[in-house]
Amino acid sequence: MIPKYLKVRKEHLIEHLKEVHYVSLTADAWTDRRAHAFLGVTVHTFLNGEVKSQLLAFRSFGGSHTGPRIADEMEAIIAEFALHGKVRYVVTDNASNMKRAMCILFSDMATKQDDSDSIDGYFDDASLWTDVEYYEAVTGVDVGKRLPCFAHSLQLVVRDGLKSVAFARSGLGKASKLSSLVHQSALFREAFETTFGTNNAIPEANATRWNSVWLQLRTVVNLDQQKLTDLLKSTAHENLTLSPRELQQLQEVVEVLAPFAELTDICQGDKSMTISCVVPGLLSLMEQLNECERSARHSTALIQSLRNGCCSEVLNSFFYLI
Repeated sequence: MIPKYLKVRKEHLIEHLKEVHYVSLTADAWTDRRAHAFLGVTVHTFLNGEVKSQLLAFRSFGGSHTGPRIADEMEAIIAEFALHGKVRYVVTDNASNMKRAMCILFSDMATKQDDSDSIDGYFDDASLWTDVEYYEAVTGVDVGKRLPCFAHSLQLVVRDGLKSVAFARSGLGKASKLSSLVHQSALFREAFETTFGTNNAIPEANATRWNSVWLQLRTVVNLDQQKLTDLLKSTAHENLTLSPRELQQLQEVVEVLAPFAELTDICQGDKSMTISCVVPGLLSLMEQLNECERSARHSTALIQSLRNGCCSEVLNSFFYLI
């Protein structure tokens, strides 16, 4: 039943895509917890003034995730759904293999990238890029453009910023260990839910989702600290009790990062034109960082790092959007 239904859905999608003149794609390759690799591609269109976002391909992607292999798979997907000449933008993360793949697919990458992303780094013989017939033979698609995923760019800005939170290292470590206790110890989880309510927990941090760190810290600092202290004492985990200074430091980090978490959520929407949020969002972040700096007691280095990252992203965003 599933293959039959899949065939019907695929035919329906191909018919739908015949009606549109241009499409944008998003592409991502990743590995799950069992080390199985996948490639996902979504297609985004306007039809009769309505936004349409649909899954184009989700398939196993074994072997090395090199740029040429990704480009070959993307080309096969474009051909499979008769999208030649229609793809205008592809949104990807900032990984070097994705940049290389898009450079192979779209000649626009060769002329629009800055020096650090020049085509010399993508091909053994960069002169091949000047051969139009070679390019057409490799890709078979019209010139398009890669756009970096803004949510991923924010992820990188905050990741670099979090390297500047040495002042809160002790508090961050306690929050992380507390989260691990809640998720790994059945006895502690039972005691935690008895104190703070059934199904309450402290989120685990995920390295590829920076806002998971923010959610974890926000949950910890919003707990009733007296109840938490009593719980830790009763379960022989007094070493995880936050001192007043550590709590204040974590609260400051949460406050500084809150606007980044909000903008990340906004830019993950699939029913609105999130690209229009990029420049206003970055300018708003800059203003809010300036406000935080006026009252900051511990997080000056964090704020400065985030500001530098935002300045860079403002310039990059204007570069790509123009």
